[in-house]
Amino acid sequence: RFCDTARRGYAAACSVAAAGITGLALTRTPAAGSVAVLLAAGALPLTRSFGTVWVNSHTVDDTRATVHSLLAQAEYAGKIACGLTVAAVAGHVGPLLALTGCAALLMLAIVIVQRSGTPPP
Repeated sequence: RFCDTARRGYAAACSVAAAGITGLALTRTPAAGSVAVLLAAGALPLTRSFGTVWVNSHTVDDTRATVHSLLAQAEYAGKIACGLTVAAVAGHVGPLLALTGCAALLMLAIVIVQRSGTPPP
C-alpha cells in the first residue's frame, strides 16, 4: 500500500539523517564532516515529503489543508524548542553529546512511525 511505502520511506530517511548526524559528531576530518553534513541535509527534507504523502493518504479533501497546516506549525515549534535545547546542551557539555541526542531523537521518530499502525481502509 502507498501509505506503508511512505512510512518505510520516512523511516529510511530518518535512518540516513541519523547516520549523517552521528557521523558529524564523530568525525575528525573536514572532508568526513562535509560528507556527513551532505548526508543529513539530503535526508532530512525527505522526511517532510514522506510525511506529506502519508497525510494525503489518510485524510479527506475537506481536512487535508488543515492537517498540513497543523503539522507545519508543530514542526516549526519543535524546531524552535529543540534547537534551543540542543544549543543549551552543546553549550554545557559540548557538541558531541548534543549531536548524539539529535541522532537519538531521529531514531525515536523511527520507532514511533514504525509502531503507528495503518488503519484499515
